[in-house]
Amino acid sequence: MLDINDCELIKSIPSDIVHLPRLSCLVLPNWTELPEGIENMKSLHSLRGLDMKSLKCFMGLSELFNLRELHMSIDTSLELPKIDALICFIEKLYNLEYLFISGNPAECEHSQQRSSSNPFEHIERLELQFWRLWRVPKWLCGLHSLRLLKLYVEETSTQDVHLLGKLPSLVHLEFRACEIPDERAMLGTGLFPVLEFLNFWSRKDTTAYLGFEAGAMPSLRTLRIRGSHWGGTVPVGTEHLLHLQEIKVHGVCNNKNTVETLKEVKDAFKQTLLMHPNRPSVEVHHL
Repeated sequence: MLDINDCELIKSIPSDIVHLPRLSCLVLPNWTELPEGIENMKSLHSLRGLDMKSLKCFMGLSELFNLRELHMSIDTSLELPKIDALICFIEKLYNLEYLFISGNPAECEHSQQRSSSNPFEHIERLELQFWRLWRVPKWLCGLHSLRLLKLYVEETSTQDVHLLGKLPSLVHLEFRACEIPDERAMLGTGLFPVLEFLNFWSRKDTTAYLGFEAGAMPSLRTLRIRGSHWGGTVPVGTEHLLHLQEIKVHGVCNNKNTVETLKEVKDAFKQTLLMHPNRPSVEVHHL
């Protein structure tokens, strides 16, 4: 293992670092561009801090078939054709279990969703919360081993939420959507079968958007809701979340006194959960 993430004196990565054929873990300072020849590091299982800029680096990365963990950044100036090429090359890493991507290329925000005929078969953790996509990618349906997902999209819909709910192994979901539709997303039996942690974040009133039918999210223990304001309601059917232990509501604000509003929100949730068998704890925060 070679960890130089905290080495402030390092100005650039030595070009001969790619000639360490037995190295299994390489942790670099964030936004580090590797020299050419990364494909020589066949033993790498973990690679962190990589800044993807050149197509040659993309191609070399796709030959690291033993890679299990990849943390990388995408330059904000990267053009859409290069982004598509990068995703194509990453898809060749069939043994990848953990993928973290940061960066927000401007062209990627409103690009069309590309389809993937070969989704990651073994991926367990996918963190894209710092890479804003236009909608929920349909290729997520094929990630049957996915346990943790952090996703940020420009727009979502009830159909998109239901798509995420069909992931059979998903335990932890952090989902941020800038825009959500006016109709309520009702979640019922068969969706999110093993989910234990849900953090749903939007500019809109998320308490009015989510709804739970009997049998919904049978394993959910923690529910976190974030929105820009509170419209005076609580999610319909919260009492159906039979294993729920805690609710945290963030981002409550409106024209009323903040302290008064926080109390109103907390009282509304507690009133709804009076008959809940677990009597979940309720926390309400302004931010």
